[in-house]
Amino acid sequence: MNPSLAANALPQSINWENLRNAIYGFYRNRSGNSEVAEDLTQETLLKVSQKLDKLKDKEKLNSWSFQIARNISNDYYRRQRESIPIDERYAAEDAPPDINQLVATWLPRALETIPASDRQIITLVDIEGGSVKRATETLGLSYSAAKSRIQRARQKIKEQLLECCALELDTIGNVIDYSVRNCDCDCDCS
Repeated sequence: MNPSLAANALPQSINWENLRNAIYGFYRNRSGNSEVAEDLTQETLLKVSQKLDKLKDKEKLNSWSFQIARNISNDYYRRQRESIPIDERYAAEDAPPDINQLVATWLPRALETIPASDRQIITLVDIEGGSVKRATETLGLSYSAAKSRIQRARQKIKEQLLECCALELDTIGNVIDYSVRNCDCDCDCS
């Protein structure tokens, strides 16, 4: 046997139970389903045991095993997403209420509270879907002035909405929840 290989050889007894419990916990937290967690844990441990000879540094067994677990988890969820028909994935009875659409119904009242020049550019760009370039031509503004006015108008509308409602947003800006702060407002949120 090559002496350099013997120095890096993995211990004869890996604590498989501790490794299994840690990986199971990882999957259980990710999936919320003990059966899925158990299946993915078994798949991971099988792959770890089959590829153990490829691990060069025995000290990295845990991080290496969890990298395998993350890859298996990603593959699993990718397969799940691909295998569910779109009709079932977006079934109306399972779909959360579209709070974005509800909040959008409050915008006409919020628009009434901002100056006419701001309301005009928001209408052209955000409501009618026109380009900033078109707004510059219509309103006779420079491009940078139009961009500034749009940002200022959006900020005023946001402040108006946040004055009466606490909005909870997801990472891409969709409204996922709200609560009414001030019932004296005219935004129809209550």
